[in-house]
Amino acid sequence: MSSFSTIAVQAPSILDVGPADLTTDVAVETPVLVDFDEPIAAGSVNPLAVVFSPPVSGSYSLLLDNSRLLFQPSANLAFSTTHTVTSLVGLSHLTGNPLLRTDTLTLPTSS
Repeated sequence: MSSFSTIAVQAPSILDVGPADLTTDVAVETPVLVDFDEPIAAGSVNPLAVVFSPPVSGSYSLLLDNSRLLFQPSANLAFSTTHTVTSLVGLSHLTGNPLLRTDTLTLPTSS
């Protein structure tokens, strides 16, 4: 009896990002969610996975069998501020193929 396994050769893809780009009046306590088409390697999640401008610190979690990345800011975002969020720098799936595309979101917070 023989067995084999398949190895993914394509890079992971982003299915959805929330909140959506240019959503207005984003609540200051809003986390950033990114959904992928396949699981992400936990070891590839790093401080550059989600980068805010102006800078925001926070924590990362992988959910839904590692196919959803959650970035939860440590504190509320600043009121009446447009935050630019670049996500997914350096992420890869379980076999090491890196994500080839990053997303940039513009999130204006409520006043």
